[in-house]
Amino acid sequence: MEYGLCCLFWEEPIKFKTYTHKDITKLHKEDKNKSWKKVIGIWQHNIQTLQFAIDYCRDNDIKSYRISSDLLPQLHKMITDEIISQQDLDWATDELKKINSDGIILSMHPGQHVNMGSPSEEVISNSVRDLRSHFFVAIPLGCTEINIHLGGVYGDKEATIARLKHNMRTHFTPEELSWITFENDELNYSLKETVAVCKDLGIRCTYDLHHQRCHELKYDSDGTEEEYFQWAKETWDGYDYMRMHISTPKAGYTTISKSRPHHDFIDLNDLPRWLLNKDFLHVDIEAKAKETAIRQLKESVSGL
Repeated sequence: MEYGLCCLFWEEPIKFKTYTHKDITKLHKEDKNKSWKKVIGIWQHNIQTLQFAIDYCRDNDIKSYRISSDLLPQLHKMITDEIISQQDLDWATDELKKINSDGIILSMHPGQHVNMGSPSEEVISNSVRDLRSHFFVAIPLGCTEINIHLGGVYGDKEATIARLKHNMRTHFTPEELSWITFENDELNYSLKETVAVCKDLGIRCTYDLHHQRCHELKYDSDGTEEEYFQWAKETWDGYDYMRMHISTPKAGYTTISKSRPHHDFIDLNDLPRWLLNKDFLHVDIEAKAKETAIRQLKESVSGL
């Protein structure tokens, strides 16, 4: 089993910068050159910091790294508002191509506002735009794993799934579809349901163990955790690795709502022992203590 670090750092002095659309818009009205300099300056800093983050993973035997969705903050809005130009985009692409990620598998994870099953055309339009912003970052980095949720059910799960599949096939080419993965969630879609959608679309399913355990606090189980693993693994045929997410609930497993927040660290009891001998498995450690949580988990595992 290999470990994956998610986006940020807990103790290491590796920090990304950001800005809000509101602040940049206000500055742009006052001085267009200042707003441009601020945006490009933060992009430069974050791309350089991305290399530091990847280097840290390589130096500490962490084989996967999840790139923050805010690497180039508010990208599509910066384009729409004409704060940055095509020349700036070309520069960013060239700089991203220089990143050395040898030995590290990169992924991205857009927020839950990306909802391709929504009945709202505006939500679909914004979701597609957001995913394409992720493609812009991912493609020059050679990152072909962009993970999202299936989203809501809108009173009719069957109709929502049909709509989601239609939207995915309508808005993305087969190659673009192959970059996208879906994960199960706590509230609406079990691992079994998520696998079924992924198989229909010919894409991969990311098995989130914590989400499935939360889901089963309210809904009946579809199988065992080992069965879930095998079902998800089938969607990764043709790849030399598989992705999972593991986390520990901050307040234990009680109700879905109370069990959703992540703990700072991983409770060793939440890690199935049968995962440890899966050499092809890359597990994103979704813990607030980030690299410190990974280090502590590795030490705990080594003592077994």
